[in-house]
Amino acid sequence: MIATLRTIIDDFGASYRERLLAGSAATVDDIVASVGNELAERAMPVHLFVDDLHLLESPAGRRSVHRFVTSMPAGVRMTVASRATAPISTRSPSARNRASGI
Repeated sequence: MIATLRTIIDDFGASYRERLLAGSAATVDDIVASVGNELAERAMPVHLFVDDLHLLESPAGRRSVHRFVTSMPAGVRMTVASRATAPISTRSPSARNRASGI
């Protein structure tokens, strides 16, 4: 996601990208929070498209996507495509978003 955002925002992630490349022990949660914070600081509209979500089999990876979606800053939209339907409970933010037309 960071690499993709860098194609439209040249210096996106500069503050934490170097640490990641150097093998920093940053957690996925740290990275998700950093991406969200930077998008919020820039206050620009962004629409992310995530394809092939069904290929993300890692529970930690799915939690990260969930965490990002539930904490996206204003002006950020995400469209997710998958060839399999993920189970969605009535308590899930995805179910609430679908019900409210988001």
